[in-house]
Amino acid sequence: PPGSLMRDKLLAWDASWFVRLAEGGYPKSYEYGPTGELLGSTLAFFPGYPLLIKAVAAVTRTDHATTAIALAWIFGAAVALLLCALATRLWNRRIALALVALVCVQPMSVVFTMAYSEPMFLALVLASLLAVQRNRWVLAGLFGFAAGLTRPTGAALSLALIVAAVLYVRRPENGPRRWWALAWAFIACLGVPVYLAWVGARLGEPNAWFRVQSAGWGTTFDYGAMVWKFIRDALRAGDGWVQLSGAAFFLLLYAI
Repeated sequence: PPGSLMRDKLLAWDASWFVRLAEGGYPKSYEYGPTGELLGSTLAFFPGYPLLIKAVAAVTRTDHATTAIALAWIFGAAVALLLCALATRLWNRRIALALVALVCVQPMSVVFTMAYSEPMFLALVLASLLAVQRNRWVLAGLFGFAAGLTRPTGAALSLALIVAAVLYVRRPENGPRRWWALAWAFIACLGVPVYLAWVGARLGEPNAWFRVQSAGWGTTFDYGAMVWKFIRDALRAGDGWVQLSGAAFFLLLYAI
């Protein structure tokens, strides 16, 4: 129910921004503080998840916050199912179930229950990769495009789809229509730049999204410096198992 402790936790941090965006839309200009400093705004958040919240809330006539939580749970379940299907196709059922278990128990899987865009994004990524595995390039491109409109990390999926499409095109046995794979992989690449360009046009500056993101959350492209600083600080004076396990996970990725 509204006002409950659990509900407040599920709507904390970025979740409140998504709900606010679904309710009020994007601002038409930069937002500034009382001393003239540039502030972060809902423009930093990609539109896929909040637009879906708004649409589903309008159809079901539920409040936006409840809709946001429900959608996160649905997409969280979809992540488990799609990951199992993809891993089974790549390896076998036993490995697939092990991967699902590992994903669901890792520390940050808590966001699969919160009103965050990660569940929707991961579900779209897995759906796109599964479509590639089945040579369904139209679906792969559409899911990839939607992923790019959901989170900026959709750019990483775009690169994966381009590589997969190039490998597919290089095999003549796939027939003359194999070139469509590249076309749909390219469409998947458009999600992120389309939104960045839209924000730039709305605010009158090509780098507007990056300015808003940096002003509100202090995040910029630093060639990995912040990751290494996080690992160093976590190992020196980590304040909890989530931080330490996150640092260990990053180190494991680098080792692999």
